[in-house]
Amino acid sequence: MNKSLFCLLIILGIIVLFGSNSLLRANCQDQDIICVDLSFDKGSYSYGEPIGVTVKVENNTGRDVYISKGFSAKTYYLQMRVIDPAGRLVLPKLDLPHDEFPDAPPLPFCVKNDGGFTRVAPYEVLQAGSPPIISQTSDIRDYYPLKFPGDYSFQVQLSAMTWNPVQGDPCTSDISNYESLGVFKSETKYIGTEGSTELRIIPEYWKIAWKDYPYNLDYVVATIWPEEGKTIDDYDRNNIYLNNVKASKVTKKYSYMNGKYYLKALFNRQAAINSLGDVEVNSWYPVVISGTMKGNSGFFGGGAKVKIINQ
Repeated sequence: MNKSLFCLLIILGIIVLFGSNSLLRANCQDQDIICVDLSFDKGSYSYGEPIGVTVKVENNTGRDVYISKGFSAKTYYLQMRVIDPAGRLVLPKLDLPHDEFPDAPPLPFCVKNDGGFTRVAPYEVLQAGSPPIISQTSDIRDYYPLKFPGDYSFQVQLSAMTWNPVQGDPCTSDISNYESLGVFKSETKYIGTEGSTELRIIPEYWKIAWKDYPYNLDYVVATIWPEEGKTIDDYDRNNIYLNNVKASKVTKKYSYMNGKYYLKALFNRQAAINSLGDVEVNSWYPVVISGTMKGNSGFFGGGAKVKIINQ
């Protein structure tokens, strides 16, 4: 195990030992030690559109802060708690080296002024007035699988220990004499996405009159294109929905324009428009196409928007 990972395990272990005071506010208020700011380049994203993320972390005290070693080298956007539209935790896709625990050195001892011994943790110094540490990516989808359409929540959570050194103290980072211990957090931010399934809703404009015609012979059509690494035959055609409306018919089609197969799903127009709830003319509403893969191998989902019109 490398040293930075070992230090993180030590910190997390101390958090468990010291209990309930382990969550630290870090929304850039005066009393905060570390300010963590999370921002996105916009609030909603269409299919395939990159999601730019920036995390800024800075010393918010006006003095030097002694903090767990390796804190400034973290990739902060990989330290987020991400919740998908169904309320499930989304874990980042990581490809990092891993060493075995027995290779990590124990925490060293330090001789205190009174001659006693204490354990100390490695630390670094975030200097007063230093510029923010910026961690950013042009597309968070490269690291988090945002597969489903809807709203996602994001919060940066950074485990750390800090010390406020006393002049002449030879054991600044005494693990039993810390200033703060726990998780520095950003505010929770929300974005909307159309999921990872490419699709198109036809027509894009829905007539308000559909609500009154239960036997309309025309259908709302959804064209569904396979995700990367999948084929149309991987999709369960018996479980495809528009919002809460099950497809009346699903067929396999071939596009001569791009040489790919896709699914064509038909939905009753009255049921489709009523699945939106109360609607107003000239307003746009989100539509979600979702379903299951064959063999209970997972789910898929994509989204689009439709406009309600009079004619």
